[in-house]
Amino acid sequence: MDQNLLYITSVENIPYEGYSFNVDDRKIALFKIADKIYAIEDRCTHLHVQLTMGFREKNIIGCPLHGALFDIATGKVLQGPAVHDLETFRVVVENGEVYFDRGQITKHKRTKDSD
Repeated sequence: MDQNLLYITSVENIPYEGYSFNVDDRKIALFKIADKIYAIEDRCTHLHVQLTMGFREKNIIGCPLHGALFDIATGKVLQGPAVHDLETFRVVVENGEVYFDRGQITKHKRTKDSD
């Protein structure tokens, strides 16, 4: 297995509201839609509130502070006040276990000034 892959959790442990974890000071959220696992940044691009503390309806996650809506599969903003899409990340699922490629963080690390 690739040395950059970090074991996160079992697929069965991902709740409907999402599963939040940290990699190199970044909050990432896992979501299960049907049989697929998606990883997005777990911070609203508006005021950086944790999205897994918000609300979910099917493939949409909502910010608990101002109600910005994002598509879980694509990270696209569906409703403001956020105007920037969420980062999405690749995950590997093997035998029901979810792994995250930590190399994605160093390549795409967001700075405070990039928002």
